Amino acid sequence: MVDYFVGFIPRSNPAIVEICEGGVMKRSRLTLLSVVFATAASLVIAGGVAAQAQDQTRTASKQEQKASTGSGQTAAAGTQTEARPYFIEFRSRNAANYGHAFVQFGRNGTKGSIVGLHPAGDRADCVNCSVLPWTIGHLVPVPAEVGPSDGDDEPELYLTARYRVRLTPAEYKKVVAFIRRKQTETKTWNAITNNCVQFLGEIAEYMGLKAPSSVGIFATRVYVNQLAELNGGTPHKMGSLPVALMRDAPSSFMASGAADRRAATN
Repeated sequence: MVDYFVGFIPRSNPAIVEICEGGVMKRSRLTLLSVVFATAASLVIAGGVAAQAQDQTRTASKQEQKASTGSGQTAAAGTQTEARPYFIEFRSRNAANYGHAFVQFGRNGTKGSIVGLHPAGDRADCVNCSVLPWTIGHLVPVPAEVGPSDGDDEPELYLTARYRVRLTPAEYKKVVAFIRRKQTETKTWNAITNNCVQFLGEIAEYMGLKAPSSVGIFATRVYVNQLAELNGGTPHKMGSLPVALMRDAPSSFMASGAADRRAATN
């Protein structure tokens, strides 16, 4: 019996071979049991190590795949930013009445410029000097200013809605020229016929966007949100400001350049 098991014991372990070949049955049986248990334990440990190594490989693979996906998304975002390094945002903010709407535009990552239509009168040393013209402007047209107004540059305090459009250099140059022309041409403000949301709507339509009707809308936040709903986009987060939808300018915007040039020469 002892000799039968000797063939299964590695000869590289002289201690075990000596016990078995010495014919001591009791000790050899104990030794054989020890070998069996040791072998089984080795197999369990080896299996555990192999499983752990497999899990680590899978984890590493997932991390590499995630990193690759993240790098791809970052690269795509970077490419988009390079192709469209400018923006225009249609914004609304709180005011003492039903709010105010304006546009902010510039290079990505900068504060940019602010332009909106509002009654004339506000100055740096007289914040509410436009109250009287604003009141009269609900009845008849009053002198207007087209530019920034008090509160426009404090979005963390007053901003209520925004809609962002990404622009190529050529698109940006074109829309800024239109806004500057509107600044020169617009002389009056009226709460019903020529107000801040209508000013935004003209810019939006010039760019090929769909503009909501301003009839019956007195809350400027509602107008900007409707503008976003009509034209769509993907969510855009920027600090603590309200989340906006963002999209590229319509492809028809630059295609309309030929018509603009023909109209200018006629």
